[in-house]
Amino acid sequence: MAVETMTNRSTKKFYFADNTCERRSLDAERLYEYFGKNSFESSEQAEDADLIFFFSCGMLEVDSNERIKEFVDLYGDSEKKIVVFGCYSKMVSKRENFDNIHYIPLNNPDAINEILSAEVSYSDVNYPSTVSLIQKDKVDFNSWDPRIDLALRTDVYSVRVSQGCSQGCSFCSIRLATGRLRSETKESIRENIEAGIAKGYKIFRIQTENFGEWGQDIGENLGTLLNELEKIEEDFYIDLPDLYPTAFINCFDDIVSFVQKKSVYYIHLPVQSANQRVLKLMNRIYDVDQMSEKLEFFQKCFPEIRIGADIIAGFPSETNEEFLESWRFLEKHKFEWVYLHGFNAKEKTKAMKLEPKIPEAIINKRVMYVYNRIPNVYCFLNNYRPVES
Repeated sequence: MAVETMTNRSTKKFYFADNTCERRSLDAERLYEYFGKNSFESSEQAEDADLIFFFSCGMLEVDSNERIKEFVDLYGDSEKKIVVFGCYSKMVSKRENFDNIHYIPLNNPDAINEILSAEVSYSDVNYPSTVSLIQKDKVDFNSWDPRIDLALRTDVYSVRVSQGCSQGCSFCSIRLATGRLRSETKESIRENIEAGIAKGYKIFRIQTENFGEWGQDIGENLGTLLNELEKIEEDFYIDLPDLYPTAFINCFDDIVSFVQKKSVYYIHLPVQSANQRVLKLMNRIYDVDQMSEKLEFFQKCFPEIRIGADIIAGFPSETNEEFLESWRFLEKHKFEWVYLHGFNAKEKTKAMKLEPKIPEAIINKRVMYVYNRIPNVYCFLNNYRPVES
């Protein structure tokens, strides 16, 4: 499809439709600044805009499809440009196509420059460190999920430590959108945090797809980064998100040392399963018993630190007893919060081809088993539909 560009007008307006996750809050900030530098004004209504910009999530495929179809049905035959940006553009192949709709992947954002006839390139707009679009007093904070709290707070300084992921989990398609791991240096990360401290910030949020994998592309590891951050003299709060269990095990001493010296807001462990056979099928190779032993020790030493986890229920060929192993792991460690996902086969992933698939009714039953037994669990059924309380 030939790319159509927007002609210069005295006033150009864009409408921003956001259907993405907390990971992309800073990308949204950057986009607003990009539009402003290219003489676009924000519009409160889609019908008043020259450009409808839809920031989409590939994980929320069903919701994204519905929202995109809504805009296409209303404006598909109009002169408005519809731009779909984000992970969705790489992760989903079955989608609406019209002459005036453009799909831009997260790992090639400069493709929007030609569509807008942009004078300022997207790559020339600095990546922000703070959220200003969302006013704190207008946000209904989820008190039991600190990840979302940090993503929406205006008094938090965000630090991009890496982009992409090279882990190769068989069920994950996000890496298709974000690309392979590209780590920032530990020195630049330290300097970024020190710059935030100099501006008066006390709370810092790590921006990454897989924090536990940090540095593997540049001959470093999570432990060497934490050792570098320990050198910062001032005290500050920081999160340890997306801490892959292998990194938690291999860098455990460095994590303990860091927590003893600095204030950690929370730790997030994407466990996904507590059964060794299922983990092998997921291509997530770590020893569950070793993980559990270190986690138990950590929780006894640092009971004040909030720890959350992710679990997948109904992975292909998972037996009921294997699922219950994950349940017993959750019950034993009493996480502050849990995200439980009913398995949802994604395009272009190895798990899509694994058999036998677990029937949706059984997946839903397993999800509800956990949902009804522990507090602070946010459950998603198949097709990423949240369980309604």
